[in-house]
Amino acid sequence: MLSMNTSIKDQIIVVGSINTDMVVGAKKLPKPGETLIGHKFFMNPGGKGGNQAVAAARLGGEVSMVANLGADVFGDSAIAKLTDEGIDCAGISRDNDSPSGVAIINVDDEGENQIVVAPGANANLNTRLVSAALEQIAPSSIVLLQLEIPIVSVARAIEVCQQKRCRVILDPAPAQALPKSIFEGTYLLTPNKNEAELLSGISISDRDSVTCA
Repeated sequence: MLSMNTSIKDQIIVVGSINTDMVVGAKKLPKPGETLIGHKFFMNPGGKGGNQAVAAARLGGEVSMVANLGADVFGDSAIAKLTDEGIDCAGISRDNDSPSGVAIINVDDEGENQIVVAPGANANLNTRLVSAALEQIAPSSIVLLQLEIPIVSVARAIEVCQQKRCRVILDPAPAQALPKSIFEGTYLLTPNKNEAELLSGISISDRDSVTCA
């Protein structure tokens, strides 16, 4: 559960994914079956939820993270880095049955990339964990969500927020069709062009079509 020593006053709570991004830079992207020698490698904390939390904390917010990580070195590293950013990680559970989520990213010298994500423990952030973590949130809290965790857990978080009269900001990514209840419980939706087209069914080509979508 979230630590309650601040009464979660005016707090930003992120419910979502945490991945470790493993990035390899190379002159070009590999073709199927091709092996290349890269010229750099680094690892960064990532995941849409983790990125939201870091951004909010760097803007001065009091941020707590609700997530699920594996009981492994990637999970340890993610918690350490989020803690260094001033983020409360008491709402992060550890999963003995699944590894932490990772993203394997190839980037060429032109900035083009290939990405494969293995969700790992993110896929096990279930409704029970979400309900427990959000049990004592205050009405003044803002909850940030995305779609890299099970949709039933997103729906449960929104349901709890409606009961507690908290505001929900949803990044509808990765893009997918959503039930009406998700929209009804969301205060602010932040889609990009592709997501807005999918959710609205409207092709976006100019300012008027953006408004319609």
